[in-house]
Amino acid sequence: MTKLSASELYVIADCLNHSLSILNYEGFTKETRERVRDKVLRIMSYMEAEVICGDVEPIVVSGDVGG
Repeated sequence: MTKLSASELYVIADCLNHSLSILNYEGFTKETRERVRDKVLRIMSYMEAEVICGDVEPIVVSGDVGG
């Protein structure tokens, strides 16, 4: 079975959303694309995410400007 991540679902929803703004879009009807977008967003609303972050090391940038 192939699984889609939340970010992949977001790409699908975003593409569908952008396609709705194209006036003469050739393909599926506006209503079909809206319905699919809404279903993807509904699936995403049930997803849970937990972000865990450890200690972050500071980034040190140094340079030598020769003269």
